[in-house]
Amino acid sequence: MNSKTLPKQLSTAKEEKNSKPKKKVKNVFTYMDSTYQTKGPKSLLYRSIKENRRIKVWTRSHTYVRSICTGYLVAFDQYWNLAMTDVDEIYRIPGDKFGNEMPTKKLEASAVEDSLNEFKNIESNVNLYKSGRFNLFERHVNQLFIRGDNIVTVTLTD
Repeated sequence: MNSKTLPKQLSTAKEEKNSKPKKKVKNVFTYMDSTYQTKGPKSLLYRSIKENRRIKVWTRSHTYVRSICTGYLVAFDQYWNLAMTDVDEIYRIPGDKFGNEMPTKKLEASAVEDSLNEFKNIESNVNLYKSGRFNLFERHVNQLFIRGDNIVTVTLTD
């Protein structure tokens, strides 16, 4: 022990030896910036964020392609969950062979009113195409989260 060393200084030196190195913070943004995002299929998503390019995403329902979403990607994760902004969506509502919309479960009146109010906040839907099997609609959504399980294809647009 050095005669010039004070007890306070000695204790801090011991603490430095015993202290563990700090862990890196893990979140969506550090995941996107990781080095292995430069190769492979996720590099397309990473590049679209860095270059601020629009992407086109095909989503599915249980038996058919449900919608095509075109917008700017904000974030993604390892499960291909996508957060997008300024999204134009063309979506499909199936109909029966007589051209009527498919029957849905009956809901309570308050639940129906709440869901209608939510859809009124989204810009008006435009019916693009009507057929006996399905109806195509178009809408604009400011922010959209797409779960990775429902994604069929992702492409960059010009």
